[in-house]
Amino acid sequence: MGDYTNTDELKKYLNYIMREYYEDFGIERNIEDTFGTQFYNLIKSINEKLDKEVIVLIDEYDKPLLDNLSTNEKLENENRNTLKGFYGCLKDADPFLKFVFITGVTKFSKVSLFSDVNQLEDISLNREYAEICGITEEELENVFSPEIDELAQENDFTREECLDELKKNYDGYHFSDDKAGVYNPFSLLNCFSKKDFRMYWFASGTPTFLIKAIMKADRPIEEFNDGISATESRLGNYRADKNDIVSLLYQSGYLSIVGYDRKFNSYKLAFPNHEVEYGFLEAIILLANTKYDAPDDAFSSEKMTGYLEKGDATQYLSSGKRILKIGANFSTKERTLDEWKVVEG
Repeated sequence: MGDYTNTDELKKYLNYIMREYYEDFGIERNIEDTFGTQFYNLIKSINEKLDKEVIVLIDEYDKPLLDNLSTNEKLENENRNTLKGFYGCLKDADPFLKFVFITGVTKFSKVSLFSDVNQLEDISLNREYAEICGITEEELENVFSPEIDELAQENDFTREECLDELKKNYDGYHFSDDKAGVYNPFSLLNCFSKKDFRMYWFASGTPTFLIKAIMKADRPIEEFNDGISATESRLGNYRADKNDIVSLLYQSGYLSIVGYDRKFNSYKLAFPNHEVEYGFLEAIILLANTKYDAPDDAFSSEKMTGYLEKGDATQYLSSGKRILKIGANFSTKERTLDEWKVVEG
């Protein structure tokens, strides 16, 4: 937790969390020690006090970096150095540790956060763990059978139609080259709870750093829908200095693996499902509305569908062209309407 866009905010939080744990375990703390030393002493002292190996769980390890991504390079570097010293103690603490699990949105390269902790294993694209972060098709039908029937009844679907709708909206996440896709648990459980098909995950909040990265990216929007090729090394590392929106979108769940070419060790990426695809495009339009001071519904699908239903081709094409112009403007590369292959008539 915390907003790491302020100087010393990370240090304040580490101080708070160390104080909490030291007090919980009744251990004396030397506040003059570095945070890395405090972390090491905490692990060692718990091991000695309880005579048990320690488990360390760290979620969103990269938040202090993402909060400043592309906006405050100086503070990002300061936070990076603070985290490097904090995490670096894990190698020396190895004799007292049973298990360490670290998760985050991105895998940063060239930041050396874990360069001193060479016993960590990256499982991001490991087949063995490809299904641990979602709900499989088998789990869905076996565990949530009553919920599926209730959802189908509420929406006047057959069971098969309901399963098809769930698959289209919430399935499609792949974390290796040959495993079945998994469903988004957050969206799936919300759908069962509210008995309605909506964009639950996307509505939970698009990260600010991602919106800023999209605005800076030199990528035509239609490419995300057609599919993008990427090597494993590209997927596994994000470099802010290279402004690689592809690896960032994959790591944050907006693109997923839909194919694999063993000859070139290359993955094909695309939107995993309708929820992400429509939510992503809606976010782009929202950016456009903000950038061009357009009304909230200026480019809504509802409005454009209305033009079609009324046979108003002029208004429909006019809105379509405005969207394409805005799409071109989200790239640093100039593009004309002809390059976007707009067809009138």
